[in-house]
Amino acid sequence: MPRSNRRRDAERARQTLLWLAGVRTALSVLAFPLAPFLFRKHFLLLVLMRPSQVVLLIGAILARQGDVNLWAMIAAALPLQLFVVWLYFALGQRWEHDIRSDTKLPFVVSRLLHPEQIRRLRAVVRKRGLRFVALARFALFPTGLLAATAGASDVERRQFFAVDGAALAVAMAFAIGLGYVLGFSQHEAEVWIAVGGVAGLLALSGALTFYLWPR
Repeated sequence: MPRSNRRRDAERARQTLLWLAGVRTALSVLAFPLAPFLFRKHFLLLVLMRPSQVVLLIGAILARQGDVNLWAMIAAALPLQLFVVWLYFALGQRWEHDIRSDTKLPFVVSRLLHPEQIRRLRAVVRKRGLRFVALARFALFPTGLLAATAGASDVERRQFFAVDGAALAVAMAFAIGLGYVLGFSQHEAEVWIAVGGVAGLLALSGALTFYLWPR
């Protein structure tokens, strides 16, 4: 294949990845204002828009009450979380040279990849290794940012996906298990127990995020 065609194909692949990441980010942001309307009647749609650990915990609470199909929620969230990691890892790889060389990136690319933070995180990933990748799954840590950092670094692809996938499975099991234990009942008092469980998960994740985030 001529070199010009390879370059054209590589650029087309980069643009496709950017479009996918842009759509994914837009849906994730849109989930916040739509959450009150999707909460009871269309919770699986909320999961598809933002499959975070907090959303899964709330979904497990609703599953205990019989309002959400637990297995349908897991089937919706797990592939999407894995796809987001693959997408941003590929983006990090495609833009690695530009990030390493401190090239000024186009506005959209800069907003999606945050190259300054990737440069800071690369040193942390090199120092702490895959243990950092695993712990980040339990923190309020941008999954896409970590995956893009790994893609733009020297992290071996198979090892990264294996460790991240295992950590994702454990983090999802923990959030869903906690939510199921804290499931709503008809008693008003137990609502506050569930609220406390969500607040506790956020507090623990926030503390871990503070520990992990490079300063």
